[in-house]
Amino acid sequence: MPYWIMDCKFAIYCDTVKAQPMKIHRESCSYVRSHEAHDHEWFYAPTYQNAKIITGLLEKDRNLGSSDCLVCQPSQEFKI
Repeated sequence: MPYWIMDCKFAIYCDTVKAQPMKIHRESCSYVRSHEAHDHEWFYAPTYQNAKIITGLLEKDRNLGSSDCLVCQPSQEFKI
């Protein structure tokens, strides 16, 4: 993994070509690992809150929806 994303715990997968909703993943999610070499866009964030902000901005820019990954459930650590 490149040094500039070492502290980032969350990844956002954006495939504008297929017009699929963006997904927020934990950086350790197996989906992130299996798609790292693909040409789709990945954005990284240090916190879940930052990931939500980034997806909000991308939703407006790309006209796509977003959701959390159902496998790694990145928002789970923030629920009380």
